Amino acid sequence: MPNPLVFSHKDSMRDKLHIPKGDCLQAPATHNPNSFKLSSRRYTGAKTKLLEKIDSVISKHCLESPMSNLKARDTSNTQSLHNTTTQDCIHSSNNQRVFFDVFGGTGVVSEYFMRKRNNMNDIEGLRETKNLCLGEQDLANISHKKSLEEPSKQDSIILSHETSLGKLNKQNSYNDFNHFIINDFLYSNYTIYQGFFLQSPFDRAKIESLREEYQKLDSKKIIENYYSKHFGERFFSKNDSKIIGHIRDNLDTKLKAQTINHKEFYILLSSLLYSADRIANTVGHYDAYRKNRILEDRFIFQLIEPITTDKKIEIFREDSNALIAKMRKTKRNRQEKCITCAFIDPPYNSRQYSRFYHLLETLSKNNKPKLYGIAQKPNPENISKYCKVEAKEAFKDLVTNLAQISKNIVVTYNNTYTSHSASSQNKMQLDDIRLILESCGKIHIYEFDYKAFSSGKTDFKGHKEFIFISETR
Repeated sequence: MPNPLVFSHKDSMRDKLHIPKGDCLQAPATHNPNSFKLSSRRYTGAKTKLLEKIDSVISKHCLESPMSNLKARDTSNTQSLHNTTTQDCIHSSNNQRVFFDVFGGTGVVSEYFMRKRNNMNDIEGLRETKNLCLGEQDLANISHKKSLEEPSKQDSIILSHETSLGKLNKQNSYNDFNHFIINDFLYSNYTIYQGFFLQSPFDRAKIESLREEYQKLDSKKIIENYYSKHFGERFFSKNDSKIIGHIRDNLDTKLKAQTINHKEFYILLSSLLYSADRIANTVGHYDAYRKNRILEDRFIFQLIEPITTDKKIEIFREDSNALIAKMRKTKRNRQEKCITCAFIDPPYNSRQYSRFYHLLETLSKNNKPKLYGIAQKPNPENISKYCKVEAKEAFKDLVTNLAQISKNIVVTYNNTYTSHSASSQNKMQLDDIRLILESCGKIHIYEFDYKAFSSGKTDFKGHKEFIFISETR
């Protein structure tokens, strides 16, 4: 597995219109309606349904032009949102508005803010944009031009309208984040970030060709492999697990032979993770599998749809506390806080994510470890302190260091500590988080009704999601 790298990217308007560049010289392919979006996976604690609420809070406190009439909970430690000011938490002096996704998880929160404003990724959006005067024929030329033999001519079509586009977006220039830092210590999540977010050239025709090749694989012609031996007739049918194992080994072979580049490797590996997860015999995680079921052959290799953006992106796979301590130590300007908004959504109960998603972790690394037990898990690794009794201490250390480099800290929290299930009970309670955040700055608290994840055995009544925001001193 390659070491975590840092990537940044800023492309021309051509990229925003899905016109390929670099080694991607074929005409844009029609998007497959079966392709996976970033949110097309099952993941405990995913914030997909809370994105608009998170956006409302962050827009009110971290970005200009308040969006809603959202008010903080009326407590002695909070105040009405309408009485707050935002001029001190807009952007750093180098005009970077940095969003730090500390525990990235599925990555959907970062994706939401990447796409939120100034998003010119779809041509229908261009048609509806006020004062943007691209004619229908121009749009057709951009969308359907059969080759890029005359890139300068095509650029002239686009660039001739950049002035009007710039005027249109000038008023929103401080209403979005333009620099994203995404971190998670799971190998599978890191792999998925590379597949979706890494802004490097790839050959779409090659990817589509491999998709067709993998879809035509005949399990009868594939020999038994690590994945079929351990996961066949458990998480997948025997035939499906043989195909999954064959594809995984084949990807390593192609990368080593340099017949695919790193971006293509991560797109294909992410696609394998999503395709396998889609048909896995589980309730959404790999802590166990459904027993007494006849497993049919259902595996179909489908591609993810990589995200195109002009935002700067940095991707890490590190322990969050260690990463933030390192960032604080290496900060050049001791006076200036370089992060606009740090978003924290750590695990809160005893369920270790590295154990919940051990099969996806093994697929990502392809290290083929020795496995144990009914669920065929490897020896424990990547064990989070946030799922143990050290959670409160770890959180305090994280927030204390983060407050030195971030203008705002946003924390999401749910109240499953009232659950009758011991594994669902939170290691930190509401007041623990409030007191720690209060020690670093002025806080605001919001609460929303929210249906919690349940495997079917636990009934969460009156479940709520809380969003804290600390405007750090």
